[in-house]
Amino acid sequence: MTDEDWSAAKKIADDLRARGVSDIRKYVRVHPELLAELAPAVKILDANAAAVRTYKAASKQDLLEAFNSPPDLTTYNPETGLSDIFVELVQRFSEGETRVEMEGPDSALDGSIIYIRTTTSIAKGREHDWGRVLQTVEDFTARKAAEESLQIAKKQAEDANRSKSEFLARMSHDLRTPLNAILGFSEIIENEILGPISIEAYKSYAQDIHHSGSHLLDLINDLLDLSKIEAGQYELSETRVDLPEVVTQVMRLVEPDALKKRVRLRSEVAGNLPNLRIDPRATRQMLLNLLSNAVKFTPDGGEVSVDACFAADGLGIAIRDTGIGISPENLGRVFEPFAQIEYSAPHSYPARRQPTKTHPGTGLGLSIVKALIELHGGKIEIESELGIGTTATLRFPRERTLQL
Repeated sequence: MTDEDWSAAKKIADDLRARGVSDIRKYVRVHPELLAELAPAVKILDANAAAVRTYKAASKQDLLEAFNSPPDLTTYNPETGLSDIFVELVQRFSEGETRVEMEGPDSALDGSIIYIRTTTSIAKGREHDWGRVLQTVEDFTARKAAEESLQIAKKQAEDANRSKSEFLARMSHDLRTPLNAILGFSEIIENEILGPISIEAYKSYAQDIHHSGSHLLDLINDLLDLSKIEAGQYELSETRVDLPEVVTQVMRLVEPDALKKRVRLRSEVAGNLPNLRIDPRATRQMLLNLLSNAVKFTPDGGEVSVDACFAADGLGIAIRDTGIGISPENLGRVFEPFAQIEYSAPHSYPARRQPTKTHPGTGLGLSIVKALIELHGGKIEIESELGIGTTATLRFPRERTLQL
C-alpha cells in the first residue's frame, strides 16, 4: 500500500479541461511530453513493507526515491495507442470516479517484470483536491506464470493430438490396402475357389484370418474416421436425401446379425417426411453404428425399431431397443472414445435380458456418431434404463429439411 498526493496532477487535469480537452488519454498520444509533467505531479508520501517487497526495493526510502524520480519517456510508445498508468487514472478521476481497479505488467526496481492488480482510491473528503490517494497493490506474478505454463502445456497437447490425427488420416490408404489383400486371399482359401483343401485345419485357419482381418479393418476404419474429424479433414458431401430409403438400406445391412439373435427389426419411418440436405454416406454410417449397437446389446428375442418425426426444431430419428440398457452413472461416458461400458446383471433381470460383461467392438461407434451429427449442426440424445432398453435419437436442425 502507498499513500500518495495527487493534488498537482489534478491541477494539470483541470487546466486541460479548461482548454477543452475532454479525453486526456488521446491528448497524451499526440503530446507524449505531457507525461513529463503528469508523472512527477504524483508524489508518493509513504509505502508499507509489503509494497517494498513487491517492488523488490532494498528499503522504503529507495522505493520512494524511485517512485518520485522523473519518468523514463523512452518506454512510452504513442503509436500503440496505450496510455501511461498515470494518464489512465487522471482521466478516470476527472470523470468522477473515486475508486479505480486495474491490472497488468509493471517493472520492479531490479528490472524484472511483475504482474499486479491495483486499487487506487481518493480518500473521503478529498475528492475536490485529490490531496490524499491510497493505492493497494496485489502481486500475482507467480499465478500469472503458472497460468502461462498451463496454456503452453495445453497448446503442446493440442498440437500433439492434431499431429496424431493428421498422421492417421494421411495413413488411410497405406493401412487399408494390405488389410484388403489379407481379407481377399483368406476368403479365396476359405471358399476353396482355386481348388479343394485337403487339410481341414487350413480352411479353419483361413476363416480365423478373415474374421481377425475384418475386425482389424473395422477398428482402423473407425480410428481413421475419428482422426479425420479431429484433424478437421472430414468434409461433408451434402445432397438431397430421402430418409426412409436410407433407413431401409441400413436395416438390410444389420438384418443378418439380427436374424442370428432372433431380434425383430421394425421400421416406423413415414414415407411423407421432407427430404434432408445432408451427407448420405455419413448418415448411413451414423444409422449403421446406432443400429448395430442396438442389435448387439439386445438379447435373443428382443426388438429394435426405427422411427422419425418432424418437429418445429427439425427432424429426429430415434433408434429404440429392448436391450440391456445403460446405468445412469455410465450414461455420461458413452460418447468417450474407446469407452466400453462393463455391465453387471442385477438379480431382478429376466434371464433373457441378463447383460454380458464384454461385447466386441472398438468403443468408437458413438464417438463417431456424435462427431458426424455435430458436423451437420445437429445433436444426439441417449436415454436408457437398465433391463428395459435404450433410445438413441439423431436430431437434424430445421434448416437441413427440404420441401418434398
